[in-house]
Amino acid sequence: MANRDNPHGFVAEYTLSGGALPVFQGKMAASLTLNIGDTLIYSSGYLALGVAASTGIVGVCIEAQTTSAGEYTTISYVPVTPDVIFSAQCSGTPTQAMMGTEVDLEGATGVQEINENATAAGKVVRLLAVKPNSELGANAEMLCQLKSAFVA
Repeated sequence: MANRDNPHGFVAEYTLSGGALPVFQGKMAASLTLNIGDTLIYSSGYLALGVAASTGIVGVCIEAQTTSAGEYTTISYVPVTPDVIFSAQCSGTPTQAMMGTEVDLEGATGVQEINENATAAGKVVRLLAVKPNSELGANAEMLCQLKSAFVA
């Protein structure tokens, strides 16, 4: 079965402890659009879109919001902790040798993906396994952990 090319951001799948997924709320930056599945960073104390150069991720959006100039809206997200396992599509073709490695993310709001070939300074995704109902190869859905903005 070939994997479908359908980037959709990151999804909080479950916690390793078996508990409920935590949900936080925070203020998002002005003049910004965030979508479900977008990674979040702090920028001047406000939540903003995570990018390839990000060195740590605060959380992943679970709702879509758009702010205007001077507007700071509250948005809900699942925080990045060592207990939370996420999933996302790879933009290319991951291999078995990449399991356990740290790679990057890429993509615009609403379509972020794992960039399994990236070796940028901001490696914030640790590949763990192929998600059930996917297969190793082009556009594989991967289970992963995200590097927290608060853990060294």
